[in-house]
Amino acid sequence: MSVVAERLTKRFHPNAAPAVCEVSFEAPSGAITALLGPSGAGKSTVLRLIAGLERPDEGRVVIDGGDVTRRAVQKRGVGFVFQSYGLFDHMSVRQNIGFGLSVRRIKRGEIDQRVNELLSLIQLEGYGDRRPGQLSGGQRQRVAFARALAVSPKILLLDEPFGALDAKVRVELRDWLERLHAETRITTLLVTHDQEEAFAVAERVVIILKGRAAQVGSPAEVTAAPASKPVADFLVYARARAEAPIGPLSARVASGTIVGVSRTGDRVLVTVEAPRRLEVELPASRFEAMRVGEGDSVEVDPSTGELSPRGR
Repeated sequence: MSVVAERLTKRFHPNAAPAVCEVSFEAPSGAITALLGPSGAGKSTVLRLIAGLERPDEGRVVIDGGDVTRRAVQKRGVGFVFQSYGLFDHMSVRQNIGFGLSVRRIKRGEIDQRVNELLSLIQLEGYGDRRPGQLSGGQRQRVAFARALAVSPKILLLDEPFGALDAKVRVELRDWLERLHAETRITTLLVTHDQEEAFAVAERVVIILKGRAAQVGSPAEVTAAPASKPVADFLVYARARAEAPIGPLSARVASGTIVGVSRTGDRVLVTVEAPRRLEVELPASRFEAMRVGEGDSVEVDPSTGELSPRGR
């Protein structure tokens, strides 16, 4: 099911500049398309226009060849996952996942079967009777994915789904999303401000700057040939932020032992016990040059996130 945005424009106040202005792109069927840009660029508004949560002032939305611009949310065949999870705290995991099916008056046996399939898909088979408050952030987000998938949507819309999670869990869920997509091949649109995240999972990228689609292409095309100076500046800024090591604030250098190494593309997340647990994210090339691994002693400067082999 492909998604086409044609010259979408949205103003929230009659005399104000449009939040989204003549945005056009195609999200290919069965692929992940990332809407990438800085905060406030209009990415989420574009997603809400596609979902039907907002109506465009101009332009149209086409899903699987049909114009759905004036069609209600419930009739567009979309599933939505938000950054805030949006789970019902008073319901069990099983009830949360099956909620959309129950309001459609699906038979109980069919709901139970579908929920069991989804619990297996999100690798939470033994968690069906727990409440959301008894789960970790990453587990809650997986439940949110399962709830969105329960009604067998044609399109999956993800609005910064990993934004509320720490670096390590973001990496784990990003890998999980890639595996989930490989199994389902559902057409997916992902809103993110994280360049690394977009380029790691998406087959197509739409860069949104100041409410406009500044460039559309594959990650390789976008990085190799930015369409304009604003696009190039954004990519450089986003890359600089991604390459800045992450670490908690402190004035002292902490000595400790590496207890975990997680690799994603050209980035490495290193977990150090020093004596409390610290996490540092850095380029893979820098980490490999240190020639250290799990069990090795290192020093961490928490104020900068710099990591170095101990005693060197």
